[in-house]
Amino acid sequence: MINKKYLILAMMLGLNSACGTKNISQKTLIVTGLAPIASLITVIAGDKYDIRFIIPNNTDPHNFNLKPSDAIILAKADTIIALDNHFDGKILSTADNTAKFHLLNTESEDTHEDHDHLNNPHLWISYKHLGDLSQKIMEILIANFPENKLDFQKNNKTFNDRLEKSYQQIKNLYKDSDKKIFVVQRHNVWDYLLKELNIELIATLYEHEGEQVSVKKMVTIINKINQISNKDQIVMIDDAFTDPSTVLQAISDQTGVKITVLNPMGSQENTTIDPIDLLDIYSKLLIN
Repeated sequence: MINKKYLILAMMLGLNSACGTKNISQKTLIVTGLAPIASLITVIAGDKYDIRFIIPNNTDPHNFNLKPSDAIILAKADTIIALDNHFDGKILSTADNTAKFHLLNTESEDTHEDHDHLNNPHLWISYKHLGDLSQKIMEILIANFPENKLDFQKNNKTFNDRLEKSYQQIKNLYKDSDKKIFVVQRHNVWDYLLKELNIELIATLYEHEGEQVSVKKMVTIINKINQISNKDQIVMIDDAFTDPSTVLQAISDQTGVKITVLNPMGSQENTTIDPIDLLDIYSKLLIN
């Protein structure tokens, strides 16, 4: 975690900024944890705001620690929007920023019939939940910047109209495909999207952080894969921001199914990609 002296420095900078006169050309600063959420905020907020994210796309959010420069950005932020208390929320929230801190997944302690927010915060990799997130972002923005309420509402409606159209196109694309798709994933990152596209999940290698995969589980996964005659129907997904899984590689060696490396945060080179475009890219990669 960040050193205490950096927090003090950040607080001092924040106080100095508050005491001074804000430059008239300086945009209001909104800070979040993840690039996909920053992109979504940008879509709803428009170009009147400076939107930044803290956690690099090549970094596992579970293992990320704030740097002094991150603490300074958080201290200067006018509004902080985190996705989930068990994900980026625990990184972005401090005792000193509670007044400007907002959480998108306020139900993270509840287990629902169709999804478990506590165990799976990857809500942006879902057509349904992406719409829910845009609605909550709009509500937060309206509460903090009511003078731009009509713009936020218009942008949110435009976004959700595009989202619904894109979802229907992707569903039809998979429906028209002549092959059924099966997935083995390293973590439960892709659960929502797989369910929405009716893609069958064979297995999740690590269902919980720190889990050790038993030999019995490996054998079960291998047997399930070998029951599928056309291995081209199987997508085996590893994470892009962690070391390659030796267990997943062993399963690949035994079954002949190649490993696909995907980064749920998006591209490190393009961190401003539209969230619908990003979701469409993921979907087409799975289908094709």
